[in-house]
Amino acid sequence: MPQIVCNISLDVSVDHTEQTFAAKQGDSQSRLLCVTFTDCGKPLPIERQAVVLLNVKKGEETASFEGAVTEEGKALFVIPDFVLAEAGRVRCDVSAIGRTGGRLTTADFVIAVEETVAPGGELGSDAAISDLAAEFIASQRLLPLLPTVEGEGYLLSPAVNHKYTLDLSDSSYAPEGVWKPFRLVLPRPQDAARENWILIYCHAPLTAGGDALQITLDESCLLADGVQPSISFADFDLLCTYSAGAGAWQIGFVQYQKKG
Repeated sequence: MPQIVCNISLDVSVDHTEQTFAAKQGDSQSRLLCVTFTDCGKPLPIERQAVVLLNVKKGEETASFEGAVTEEGKALFVIPDFVLAEAGRVRCDVSAIGRTGGRLTTADFVIAVEETVAPGGELGSDAAISDLAAEFIASQRLLPLLPTVEGEGYLLSPAVNHKYTLDLSDSSYAPEGVWKPFRLVLPRPQDAARENWILIYCHAPLTAGGDALQITLDESCLLADGVQPSISFADFDLLCTYSAGAGAWQIGFVQYQKKG
């Protein structure tokens, strides 16, 4: 399938004339957006380890979609079906989030989605999105994972096939420098035969005493050597993949240590 790349420069410091570019309704997985961050017009490369988000406001709905950082330090996105499903003007900006949780967001721009014409006539802006497309849209969103109170601690309950950010910077999670208990509960997938996953980007600052957050996992989770890993740093990722053969979730931890 042919793909086109729209290159755009967005400033983080200067309020410039709003940029607009056109796209066609329903052009699924064919339009890419490559964003150069600039500071007062000077290119500002993004660090390779950063998470980049395309933030979208369409009517009353808002969503964020994760992209990739290129070797040149630019943010690259596939314009999601969520944006192109209906004709209209969609307001967007782009954020880069560093490993320490720092966030930098560009000026706004607009994607003008033009109405397309179907072979049998016009395709109205209320055309239904297929279940598959809707599922894809949901899987691309980066959602906040909000802890819920459970006794003296907190419960983490993510849904299947979603990406999350877990930010525990608030001191209420570790009053007087002592982390409250956290427990992660993973749901059983409705369709165990398909690929099922959960990805959580975590930021939990070390306490004044240097203690890191610890998360208790379900007994049904599969762990390397049967031992729950010890978290040592403030930033880490949890990758959960479901093993249909074992009937359990396999849990992987990736921890990030600052240089210097």
